[in-house]
Amino acid sequence: LGLVTFLILGVLGMALFRGAFRECTVPNAGGDAASCAALGGEFVNAPLHFDNIGQAVVAVFVISTGDNWQDIMYRGLDATGEDREPATDFRKSYAAFFVLAVVVAFLFWANLFVSSLVDNFSTVASQIGGEDGGGEAAFAGAGYAYSESQRRWLLALKAGWRAAAEEWRDENPLAMPAYRRWVFWLRTKKFWEPF
Repeated sequence: LGLVTFLILGVLGMALFRGAFRECTVPNAGGDAASCAALGGEFVNAPLHFDNIGQAVVAVFVISTGDNWQDIMYRGLDATGEDREPATDFRKSYAAFFVLAVVVAFLFWANLFVSSLVDNFSTVASQIGGEDGGGEAAFAGAGYAYSESQRRWLLALKAGWRAAAEEWRDENPLAMPAYRRWVFWLRTKKFWEPF
């Protein structure tokens, strides 16, 4: 998913900035590659550019890490066209591409981080919970060194969770107000079991 995202943003960057990150090594205001060569300069490319898909994906990756992404954005804002000398803030609307790339890429990295966190939490929780549902055997192989008092506390906590999970069934619905009776009735339906 991340590679696809980077490819899509790279192709979009190529459509907007192909050949536009080059500039002359000698002063050549408003010129192009031919006028740069006539002045004895060389038209060189920026280290990060969008001239091919490989470099475009690398540029999008650097943008996604947040490592001086604004430098690439400012170069994009100055882009005047393919093989043309850059002009300061020539197209400010191109900032939308870079903001989109930052938001999408940061969401990708955040999603990657959260999914890794949830996966590790699920692994640890299943090891602590064990297949048999509790007892001292539930802590075997958990990979953690719990003290005896920590084990007793965890077992008491699990017992409390089990007791609290069924406590609502002991309520007398006739002693409740009408709105609570309706919520109680709704809660007792089998529809909620998978949740």
